[in-house]
Amino acid sequence: MGSHSRLRVAPTRAPWSRNLARCAPFAFTLHRLRFEWDSHKAALNRRKHGVSFEEALTAFLDSQARVFDDSSSDPHEPRFLLVGMSARRRTLPVVHVERAECLRIIGARLATRRERASLEEED
Repeated sequence: MGSHSRLRVAPTRAPWSRNLARCAPFAFTLHRLRFEWDSHKAALNRRKHGVSFEEALTAFLDSQARVFDDSSSDPHEPRFLLVGMSARRRTLPVVHVERAECLRIIGARLATRRERASLEEED
């Protein structure tokens, strides 16, 4: 993690994940917020968008972050879009679902110029 070690992000594996090979979920706790994600999806996201899910979870600490409903989501598990500044000072849209005990990260990417501009206009 390097420069992010001061955030005290402690990686833990769910006990039942040992039985899952490729798609083992990972869980992190950060300032009492619990996050989880699929490790295979996280690797694909990092290759495609250049954003790790470890960085994405730091956007949830941004006091200026905004959360929107994802209108295209499954009605049985609504998705949300958080747009916030990561610990690396990059504006990230982070798609996630709220589960009983944690937030599951689905995807994250760098914000477009238009998205960054619209957030700055709202400030």
